[in-house]
Amino acid sequence: MTTKTRAQAGGEIGVNGEHYDGGQFLPSSPHTIKGEMKKSNARKGSGKQEIAPYKWEVAPDGMVSIYRKIGGIVAGYNRDTEKMEYSDNAQAENYYGYTQAEVMELIEKYNSGEVWTPIEN
Repeated sequence: MTTKTRAQAGGEIGVNGEHYDGGQFLPSSPHTIKGEMKKSNARKGSGKQEIAPYKWEVAPDGMVSIYRKIGGIVAGYNRDTEKMEYSDNAQAENYYGYTQAEVMELIEKYNSGEVWTPIEN
């Protein structure tokens, strides 16, 4: 015996007694509640952001890691000194919407010990 998986054109009543429009999937059990789907058990993220290579911390509310913001885009990171170094990459700066002055300011903040900057809309 084969069971239909979709409602016929014009709609039909499923085994659970509810109406299904043409082409909708039909239930295979009379206990199925229309519109209710199995809930996902997906885990929520930890909220951590990378603040330096392989160093992670939970971000304060409304803040983003300077390293995350520009570390891999327009600035280099010296692992020996643990400081950011400016690399002249005007193309990347333009692509991500930063000016050279903004990048230099963020690098100076990072190198002076700041890790977080406010999120901009």
